[in-house]
Amino acid sequence: MGGGAAFLGAVNNAGLNALFAFAPAETNPKASTAALNVVVPTMVVTGSKDCVTPYATNAALMLANLATPDASTYDARIRGGKHCQFSSGSFTCSFGESASSCSAGSGDTTLTAALQQTLTMDALKPFLDLVLKGQ
Repeated sequence: MGGGAAFLGAVNNAGLNALFAFAPAETNPKASTAALNVVVPTMVVTGSKDCVTPYATNAALMLANLATPDASTYDARIRGGKHCQFSSGSFTCSFGESASSCSAGSGDTTLTAALQQTLTMDALKPFLDLVLKGQ
């Protein structure tokens, strides 16, 4: 729930310069509602094969509700990326992913976790350079 929780935390953090979230899940209270009060540049990175937190029912809602101007909103989707491949390995996440509809074929990918993480950093680094360093 880290990606969704990042939106919740961003609401009350006056010293925040930027927000980024990987595969954010809707939370309780709702991360998509919290996004209405997020005013810093925001990047969301998702995997196109993520069926744990599908884009349309999670990240898209948060992005649509951001109070940040469109020019400060970044949406990166890793083609072939899956939910648990953003981490360095978690039995709990992998077990949950395999028990979900991901095991039915819609989540199959040939993308390795290492490559997904490299592609994620390739997208994230320019965003952080821009919003934190002005480069």
